[in-house]
Amino acid sequence: MRTSLRTIAREAKVSVSTASIALRGLAKVDPGTRARVQAVAKKYGYVRDPQLAGALAFARRRDKPVYRETIGFLADAQPGDYGQMGWLREEYEGAAEMAARMGYGMECFYYPLTSREQRALGRKMHARGIRGLIMTPGLQRAPFSLDMDWSLFTAVEIGQTLLSPALPRIVHDSADDYAMMFAELRKRGYRRIGLTITRHEERRRHWAIMSAYLTFQYISEGLPKLKALEGEGASWTDDMLEEWLGRNHPDVIVTNGPGVGLWLKRTGRNVPGDVGLCRIDASGGQDSGLRPNYAALGRTAVNMLASALEHGVNGEIMPRALLCIPNGWHEGESLRAAPG
Repeated sequence: MRTSLRTIAREAKVSVSTASIALRGLAKVDPGTRARVQAVAKKYGYVRDPQLAGALAFARRRDKPVYRETIGFLADAQPGDYGQMGWLREEYEGAAEMAARMGYGMECFYYPLTSREQRALGRKMHARGIRGLIMTPGLQRAPFSLDMDWSLFTAVEIGQTLLSPALPRIVHDSADDYAMMFAELRKRGYRRIGLTITRHEERRRHWAIMSAYLTFQYISEGLPKLKALEGEGASWTDDMLEEWLGRNHPDVIVTNGPGVGLWLKRTGRNVPGDVGLCRIDASGGQDSGLRPNYAALGRTAVNMLASALEHGVNGEIMPRALLCIPNGWHEGESLRAAPG
């Protein structure tokens, strides 16, 4: 038998209305009361119904089971490979955590290659009663499109690699974050700021880091304007890095991924003594730089999708909103110490 909201309220010694507000996490209830109500709800295994959120009449009905709807989590990798990509694992874990908290299940799917397979996947998900989808960034096929009957689904996209359909997006706050990063490097005394990018990655980011770099150079009078190293594929060769470093003599290198740092170590260069290293995807450890909040992207995607599902908004009329999530900063050991 389903635990009612009235039972939760009685156990926590509050009104039904207060219990409902507390379980939705709203600030109208003081933190102590909210924590007490949530603790009672957890004790009884109470789960908020995503289809009829806030409907007290439904919450009082003991004979009606909670309806747990399943959300589809689509990625350009098999679920067993998520662990090899820290960012994707964190996005999934954040989404799964929020989904469970809101009463949703989650099932993972791999992006099919052909239009025929994509349409078949759409039919499969629809047959399973899946209405809501979370689309994660494409990897080898970015940008890309998915050929499905999108009138059957409500979906949101993490990132910006999907060309069609045009979905609401949750992205990193690239403009502000990169501006903050370059300002941080200047604060630490760096003047010859170099950048290594690959066209493969920049196409996925819509050239966000290159745009920020050129803007920084434009507004920074008196600083050397180094030419960025552009790799045609997904990485750089040792010869490319050696030639670029010898020609530009950067005192710090902004980069994505561990590749440049590993090359510097392999070639006997001291970091940060000989050259500093700043990553736009620092996830812990020695390398300093921006720390993307991938888990928050996943949680926000579920929250946005749940709102659309609960309000009956389908894919044909859902606006292409853009929600930006700020990065944090990870202080490792690859940069000079910040002043003060």
